[in-house]
This record gives sequence, structure tokens and C-alpha cells, in this order.
Amino acid sequence: MARLAVDHARALLKVDGSVIFSWDPDGHLLVPVAETDSPVPEPSIAPGAGAIGLAFESGLPVVVEDYQHWDQAVPVSRSRGMVSALAVPLIAGDQPVGALGVWTYQTRAFPAEEEQLLTLFAAQVAPALEAAKLAQQREDQARIFEALHEMGAATGGMREAADLAALCVQRTCALLKADSGVLLWWDEESDLLRALAENDPGDRPATVVRPGEDAAGMAFRWAEPVLVSDYQSWDHATPALRERGFRSMVHVPLMVRDRPVGTLGVHSREPHQFGHEDAEILGLVAAQIAPALDAAGLLEASEGQVRELRTLHDLAVAAGGVLDTSRLARLVVKEACNLLGVERSVLRVWEPRDQVLVPLADSGAPDQAAVPGGSLKAGEGLAGSVFEAGRAVGVEDYPRWPDSSEWGRREGFASALMVPLVSHQRPVGTLGAFSLQRRKFSDRDLRVLSLLASQVAPALEAARLAEAAQDRARIFSLLHEIAVTAGGVLEPAKLAALLADTTRELMDVERVTVTLYDQDSELLTVMADTEGSADVPPPVRPGIGTAGVAFMRRERVIVDDYQTWDQGVFWARERGYRSSVAVPLLARDRAIGTVAAMSRQPRRFGEDEVKLLSLLVAQIAPAIQGARLHADLAASERALRAIYDTAPVIIARSELDGRMTWMNRAGRELLGYSDAELRGLGPRGLIDPHDLHLDNELFNRLRAGEIDRYRLERRYLKKDGTRFWGDVTISLVRDSDGEPEFYYSMVEDITERKQAEAARQESEGRFSAVFDRAAIGIARLGLDGRIIEANPALEAMLGRTENRLVGAELMSLVHRDDRDHRALRALARGETAEYQAELRYSRAGEHVWGNTIASAVRGPSSEPLFLIAMVEDITLRKVHEAALEHRALHDPLTDLPNRSLLHDRLQLAIRAARRDSEVGALLVMDLDGFKAVNDAHGHAAGDRLLQLVAARLQGELRSSDTVARLGGDEFAVVLPDVGGPEGAQSGADKLIAALRRPFRVEGHQVRVSASIGIALFPGDGDDGDLLMRMADTAMYAAKRSGGGCRAYEKEPA
Repeated sequence: MARLAVDHARALLKVDGSVIFSWDPDGHLLVPVAETDSPVPEPSIAPGAGAIGLAFESGLPVVVEDYQHWDQAVPVSRSRGMVSALAVPLIAGDQPVGALGVWTYQTRAFPAEEEQLLTLFAAQVAPALEAAKLAQQREDQARIFEALHEMGAATGGMREAADLAALCVQRTCALLKADSGVLLWWDEESDLLRALAENDPGDRPATVVRPGEDAAGMAFRWAEPVLVSDYQSWDHATPALRERGFRSMVHVPLMVRDRPVGTLGVHSREPHQFGHEDAEILGLVAAQIAPALDAAGLLEASEGQVRELRTLHDLAVAAGGVLDTSRLARLVVKEACNLLGVERSVLRVWEPRDQVLVPLADSGAPDQAAVPGGSLKAGEGLAGSVFEAGRAVGVEDYPRWPDSSEWGRREGFASALMVPLVSHQRPVGTLGAFSLQRRKFSDRDLRVLSLLASQVAPALEAARLAEAAQDRARIFSLLHEIAVTAGGVLEPAKLAALLADTTRELMDVERVTVTLYDQDSELLTVMADTEGSADVPPPVRPGIGTAGVAFMRRERVIVDDYQTWDQGVFWARERGYRSSVAVPLLARDRAIGTVAAMSRQPRRFGEDEVKLLSLLVAQIAPAIQGARLHADLAASERALRAIYDTAPVIIARSELDGRMTWMNRAGRELLGYSDAELRGLGPRGLIDPHDLHLDNELFNRLRAGEIDRYRLERRYLKKDGTRFWGDVTISLVRDSDGEPEFYYSMVEDITERKQAEAARQESEGRFSAVFDRAAIGIARLGLDGRIIEANPALEAMLGRTENRLVGAELMSLVHRDDRDHRALRALARGETAEYQAELRYSRAGEHVWGNTIASAVRGPSSEPLFLIAMVEDITLRKVHEAALEHRALHDPLTDLPNRSLLHDRLQLAIRAARRDSEVGALLVMDLDGFKAVNDAHGHAAGDRLLQLVAARLQGELRSSDTVARLGGDEFAVVLPDVGGPEGAQSGADKLIAALRRPFRVEGHQVRVSASIGIALFPGDGDDGDLLMRMADTAMYAAKRSGGGCRAYEKEPA
């Protein structure tokens, strides 16, 4: 439509070019919408710039005949050769919405008829353009909300955080027409924001941002949107994003429970691509996706933990019952692939005879098939390096890793994670996970693979020993029973007792004690002892006794002669123990306790015995740790229930049909029901009948999986029949199959808030009535001093419409000499309670005096919300005050300073002379011949003569000098910085000579002269009254001698 309009305008006036600009309120600029073909496009301009800006700002046509020499020309328009131009405003609904301009490349005077023709054409075009613009905005809004709805529906069916993030980035880029986008999620382990999804990574590694760094980090740290219009010149830009050519971007925080958990951002290679509306749209997307991502992350973590524990338990059971090492190894590599989400897993075991690592199982090889990969020496390849070093290694870029094997590269491995299989502190093999896609293995991946390794290594070693020595079948059968039993026991004390009893049977000793480390007391406390509770050993510090030394060193400790051992404890010596062996309980390579066997008979514990004990401990230690974690989890659940009971809001659990199964203490007390009365009570007994239908559709969507929670406000019924307002959030809980199971309700009593809102609305209504009808100007300001709204009185006072006032700083409307930005900032910060000042405001080229009183409006927590400024027009009062002040200090006949003003200026001159070491002079003058003129021609002629004398004296003096009338025909003159007596004499002579020239009074030529007395300061004195008397004395001396001037002479002492 705009393009059609410029073509018609050019044809209508037969000009060389035409352009239409539209007003952009966000950028406060006039933006070109359409123009006729031109090699140099018009830029965006500010109101008042060029012919277009002047026409928009003034609301009147603007004609420029010589654009090349016009001082307000736009450089781009001048460079394209524009010579003459005509611009008219586009008005829609009495508001300027843009401007229409035409130009020629030859000189042309646009007559009034053409001005009127283009103005009439603009009046027809403007409403149509504005309507089209509004229609486009409505279409854009509809498209935005449709996209948000589609995204909400799509995210409701996704459970993977990465899929949710990828969908969000893809849809957001399409929605905002961005070149790229990224969704960053907060990683608590590394304290970094890591890319969960981005659609323009290229060959670069995934984006990682620190809090406060770049636009994303700033949005995360400050929990508010960050909009960058020109990234290349932005002070906080990073080299990496500059190199990618981005010119503009916007990032918003992802918030969950008022806490930032990540950011969502889009980038463009065009400057000024995004505005505040785009930031709002992005904020809507972020508000929609953040809870879904958080829920997906929690679900993945929960499901992952459950899957890990179940797999480890199953593996523990399977490991205890499988003596076929190949079968067990195949089970392990299969579970490793499942748990870590990799394509390949390989398990190798150490062959002592050949001193090589041989592949025992490969998830990529069919069952019963030969395992590929070949043997590796210690230190050779990734497996050999891990086996030799005894610690895990993760390789993100396997093909470029220096020690990568030819077999691994041929198989296409991109990334790898390898952990050693360790049994009683000795490596017995390796377990590796390989990905065909490049990835960085996380701490969770390492933990899972290490747990698998720690679970299977003892079993593999046990199987190997069983295969090597059939006579130990009884021992391994016992280990199997322990594993099965431990797998089903979740109480640490029972597991410890099982370990103690089994150890005593295996080692054939009198006493076995199992201890666990207590982090609070930093002691090893007894969890199980074969002697029972009658004589329980006391807790020991790490490093004391066989148990303490084994715990500290994380290795087995064997003592053949305990009575002479210097690290023994008195308790054990006193009871006659002669020999002892202790093995640490290790979980994830961390000591959690010990098992110590003690004998009262001297004996040497053999290597095989110690190995068997180490195997037993390695088998049961993870189960003990798991049981401790389970106990901690149960305690956490109890603590959570206790927290629910101490929560100030109602928390309730209900079946899908609405029947209540549990409610916390706050709910029971607020509603007035007992726990038994609430159980089974449905919504009809608790919710106001008028509000029962409010969430029917929302609850159906919740059950269908379209949303994961919803929130609304409604009224509830207490047992006594009274009502209260509640802000309720409903969250659905699903079972392992994803089917709805029950739901939680969290209700906050907002009755007081509702009452406060009603009171606030009433107060705002009263304020609005006062605001609109007040006779004085009133403005509501933001904390930055900018006007949010202004009442009609202020608009009339300043001669500006509200559109021109809103957004402007109040102080920008004040005369620059009166501006006080610090006062408003201090008011906004709460440093002062009120600001009052009489200021000059600008209005149409003149100034209006306003008595301004500003104060801050505060919220419920005394935080400043905004400022209120009241401006009373006191211009007339100021004019009257100025006139009164002038009359008080000036002679009414001659308009010269009177005696009072003379005295003030004399004192200033005296202080300046003393400060700058200068000489000033005071002259007292009396006219000679004035009486004759007055007698001859009358008082009117005398008054006129005095006025002429005053004017002539002023004409002879400097701007720094002061001449005053003392009364009658007597005058006084203050001459600062005359240099000395000669300068004062010269000045007096100059005045006398000026007065000797004749005056023309009422058609008569008259003559007068003067007698002048001179007093110098500070030489003759520095008191004004004293100097006046001195100069007066000198003046009379001059008059007695026939006129002229004379300096004051001190009388001889």
C-alpha cells in the first residue's frame, strides 16, 4: 500500500522521487516504509531532522527550495542530489503517524496549490496506511499466540529436555525471523551455562557461557531481558560471537520458581533487528518452556536414578549367580550401553599368564561369536592406559587422541569413556563405553560406569578364581548368597550384621566388627559386632587401630602381633586379641567404613584369605552404601512431610475423582476440619459452588497431558461456612507408565490481598479523578525521572500534548540552569522524602515558572514504585516579584540604582579590591546650575534634565561601573579597578566633560556642570558609609572652589 502511495504521489506532482516514513514509537524514530527507486536508500531519522522530521514534528507542510544549502538537510538525502523538496505529515485520528515527502533534482518552488494537493493526498492515504499497519499487527499477534499455543501443545507430549529445547529454539527463530538461536541451561557442577540446543553451531564446540558474560550471561545473572541493537560495537560483546557476524540479539532468562535456570536467545546478522516487542514475545516463550524443561530434567534424573539402581541391583543378583565370565561380561556391556546411551561397550580382563588384556565381551559382537579387538599390553591404547594407571579416562575426540587404536578408529568411535575393573585394590580389567557421535561424557556417566565396574569386577574376579580353583566352590556359593541377600536388604545395620557373620565364618576368627564413618563426629562407629551389644567396641578415629588405619589408607591392614603393634587400641589389647586383619569398605573409590577380623590366637592371615575377605567386602560395600542412601532418602521424605506440615500454605493430595487423601496442618487449621473429616471429602464440600466450574477445562487438559500444571484463583468454604479467596496451583503425578495417578493442590490464602486490591482500585479511582481534574499540573514519573503520564493541567501549562510529554525526562523540560537530576535520583533511592523547587519550564520558546513538589510513592515493603510531581504555575507571581524587587532597588525617575543597591555594589567592589590588591574609587557628584534650570523652566523640565543626565552618565561608564541617584541632583559612581588616584581623576574629568555639553529640554538648550568628590578604596577606607562621607566632604570642597573634582584629603593629625 505504501509503495502504491509513493508511486501515485510522484505521478501526481510530476516529481523525481517520493518516500513515506512511519513513526516507530519503540525506537523513537521515523522509519522509511516505501520509496521510489533510488541508489541510496533513506535512513531512519529523528523527529525534527530534515524536511520529513520537521513536517512530522510540526504537523505542517515543509517546503525547501535549495536542499543542498539547507542547514537542516539530511546528509544521505543531500548526497543523492536532492535539490528541492516538499514534505507533509501523515495524520490519523488527530495523531501524527508519519510523513510523506517528494523531491526533485532541479530547483523548483512548490506553490501553495501543490502543498494543498499533497496534504489532501496524505489525508486520504494516512488512515488507510494506519489501518493496514494495525491489521498487520493483529495478524502478527495472532501468529505469535498461535505459535505459542502450538509450542505448548507440542511440549506437553515431550519428556526429553533436549528435544524440548531443540523444538523451542527452532520455533523461536521462525517466530522472530532470527538467523540463529540458542537455549542455555545452568550446570550446577561446573557453574556454567551450557547449550542444551542451538541451531547454528557450525563446526564450533557447544556454546558455554559464564554468568554475567555476554548477553546470555547478563540475562541469567540479572534475571531480566538483554536487548543488543548493534552487537559489533557493544562493550560486552565476545570475540567468538563477533566473528560469527551477529549484529543484534535478544536474550531472556528462563525462570522456575522465581529462580533463573537458563536463558533463551536469538541472533541476527542485521542491526536493530529486534525490539522490545520481540523481547516480550521471547519472554512468553521462555515462561512457557522453562517449567517444561525443568520438569523434563527432573523426570530424566529421577528415571535415570531409578534405572541405574534397578540395573545395579539386577546386575548384583545376576553377578552373584553367574559363574560363566563370558555371560556375565555380555550382560555388563549390554547394560553399559543402555545406561550411558552409547552404541558400543567392551569389557577386557587381565590375563596374568600372557600379561595382556583380552576382550571378554563386546556389545557389537553377536552372542557366541568371537570378540573382535585383539589383545592389548598394559599402557597400550585407551584400555591399556587405564589399566596401567588404575583410573578412568574420558576422550571427547577419539580419532585425534594420540594413543587411539587402529581398531577403534576403524570402528568409527568418536568419543570414549574407560574405567578400570578393580578388585581388592588391584586392576583386573577394563570396561569401556564408545559413542559413534562426538560427546563429552558427564560426571554422571563416569559414576554409572564406575558403579557397573565396581559391581562386576569382584564377580568377574571371583568367577576367574572359581574357574582356577574348584575347591573354593563353597566360598563362592556363600558369596552368591550374600549378594542375593544384600540385594534385597535396604537396612544398613542388617547388611553390616550379615557382613560380620559371613566374615567370621570365612576367616574362622573369634570376633568381627563392621564400622561406618560418621561425618558429623568424624569417627568410625560400630554398625555390627559378632559379640552382640554386651561389649560393643568404642568409636575410633581414622588412623587408630587396624580399622582406622585401613580406612585412612584405603587398603587392607594385616597385624600378626597386635599386642606389640604401636598403633593398636587399648580396648583390643585389654581383651587379649593377638592378630587382626582389616579391609576398607569402598564405594565409588571412597572409603565409607571397614570390616575388621580379630583372633585371640596368634596366626598369620594368608593371601588367599585376605583376597576372599576383600572380595566379600567389595561385593557388599556398594549394597551397604545403597542402603545408607535409601535410609537418607527415607529420612528426606520424612523431612519433606514435616516441611509440608510447617508450610504456611495449604498442601493437599487428592485422587483423580477429587477425593482428598491427605492435607497438611495449615490446611486443616484454616478449613477447620480434622484429618479424618477431610479424608474422602470432595471438591463440592470445599469449593464455593459458583467457582466449581472454573477449572473443568484446565483439569481435562492436565489429564490429557497438554499441560503439566495450572493455576487459578477461586473461593473456598470453611467448615463454619465462611469463605476465603485462594490462589491454587494443581500439579498432576503420573505413574511409571505415564498414566495419571493423583494430583497435588497448593492453596495460598489471598483474602487480604484481594481486599487490598479492591482498596487499591478504589484509591486509584479517587487518585485518577483528582489527577484529571486538578487545577495544577501533575505527572507520574518512573524512578528514572521520565514521565509516565501527565494530567491535562500540565499539558496546558507546558503547551504540549500527552504524547509529547510521556517518555520525556521531567528535567529535560526545565531551563538548563535550573535542572537538578541528582535531586530526583536521591528521591528515587529513598535518600530524601520530598523535593521542592521553583523551576523555569520551556513552553513555545518562552519560560513558565512552576513551583515543583515531588515525592516517592512506595510499595508495601517501602520500596519506591514511582514518583509524583505537582507543578503550580507561578509565572504571574514571579513577574510581580521581579517588578517589586526592581522598584525597591531603583530610582523611579531615572531608573538608576538607588542608595540601597549602590551600597551593595560598593561593598562588593571593596571586597574585590581587597582580594585582588586593586584600587577602586567612589565618586559623589552634585550638579551645578540645576536649580537655575528648574526655576526657569519648571519641575517637569528639571525631571527631564535629570533623566538626560542619567542617560549621559551611563553612556560614559564601563559595564563594571555603577552610577546611582542619591536624591535631588546628587549622584554617586562606583569605579572598580581604576589603577590609582590618576585613574580616578581621569574618570571624574571624563564625566564632567560629558556634562558640559548642552542638553535639549522641552525645546530649550540648557547647560549644567558638576562638582565631584573622590574617595579611594581600600586606601581611604573599606567601610561603605565612611567612604560616602569622605567623597561627600571632597565634593563640597570642590563646589566651594568653583566646581570640578577633588580627591578626599585626610586632615593632618
